[in-house]
Amino acid sequence: MKRGRAPALLLALVVASAAAFAQDRTARNIVAQNIEPKLPPHWQLHVSEREKILLVSLMPPYQEAFDLWYDPQRQAAVLRQLCPAAGEEIWKLLGSDRDVVLQPTVGGKSVPEAQVSCRRLSGLAN
Repeated sequence: MKRGRAPALLLALVVASAAAFAQDRTARNIVAQNIEPKLPPHWQLHVSEREKILLVSLMPPYQEAFDLWYDPQRQAAVLRQLCPAAGEEIWKLLGSDRDVVLQPTVGGKSVPEAQVSCRRLSGLAN
């Protein structure tokens, strides 16, 4: 009898893990699909999961990245325009405890102080 339980338990764990992975993948895809059309020309993005955030690494062309780096007001304005709005589907999927964070990257380097919380910008922060 105990032998029959182990495969069933293993199968349940595999199914639960696959469902969680699919939901995270869906969230990453939705964020990418939401932000990508708003990107300035020649920008790239990469979305990854970090604890309770979806981290969107933004990679502008080098010269533009350096120009934005030294113009923090313009950089903040560009990042604000890229954040999903308060009514977007992604916020329902993420729930109230997860966030989308934009992180500008220059030459593969980023600075945590330059990260922008889209939840805070959209007025959804607790």
